[in-house]
Formats: sequence, C-alpha cells, structure tokens
Amino acid sequence: MKKSLLIIATIALLGTLAAVVNPLGTKENAASTSKVTTSASSSAVASTAAASSSAAAQYKDGTYQGSDVSNRYEDIQVSVTISGGKITAVHASLNAQDDTSQSIAGDAIASLKQATLTAQSASLDGVSGATEASASYIQSLQSAIDKAKA
Repeated sequence: MKKSLLIIATIALLGTLAAVVNPLGTKENAASTSKVTTSASSSAVASTAAASSSAAAQYKDGTYQGSDVSNRYEDIQVSVTISGGKITAVHASLNAQDDTSQSIAGDAIASLKQATLTAQSASLDGVSGATEASASYIQSLQSAIDKAKA
C-alpha cells in the first residue's frame, strides 16, 4: 500500500513538473521561449559591454584609493590603478576580526578583483556567502572609481 502511494505521488509530481516546464504542452513554444531568452541575454551583454567601455574611457590615469569600509566582520579598502583610461590593477587591503572572516573575505576579494578588471566598473554581483565583504569591497571600489572619473 505504501509503495503504491509513493509511486502515485511521484507520477503526480512528475506530471506537475512537466506542466511547469512546458505549460502549453508544445515543443514549438518551448523553443521560441528559449530563443527570446537567448536574444535578450545577448542584448544585455552587448549593452553592458558598451556601458563598460564608455565608463572606462572616462577614467583619469593614476592610482586612486577608496574609502575604508567597515562591516561587522572586517574592514576593506580598495585602490585601483588606471592606465589608458582603463582599470588595469586592483588592490584591496583586508583587516578581518578572525581567521574565518579572513578566509571568507579573502576568497571573495580575489573573485571581486577579477570581476572588477572584467567589468571596468563597480557594477558587480556580490559573492555568495560573503555578502558583507562583497558590499564593503564594492562600496570602497566605487569610492576609488569616483576619484578617477574625469
């Protein structure tokens, strides 16, 4: 009896999932939805790249230090080096309260530094599991970039 109920519940769940994935029950609608999503993603990437390149052209060459931003786990201060109007290097100093915070924030900062060089701006997504370190890094980075704007 228990196996029968489990099998029936599993079949009902799979049917519900299939209806959610393809609510109209046609392959054509699923394919066209996929195309629209891809097209929108391509447009978003193109507009982000254009915004990044226009923002980069506005930076004055030099090294700029952002504000020291504190949260409940650490203090972070970011500096950026601009060359040819682009961010070419990022340095972040980290003063954490304990070893765990040092490890989490240190890993997040490494990812955020690479993202900064790619984005050429402070328009970054935070690192999962390091929300406060990410927010402090981005705030300090924005402060440094503001100083570098022409």
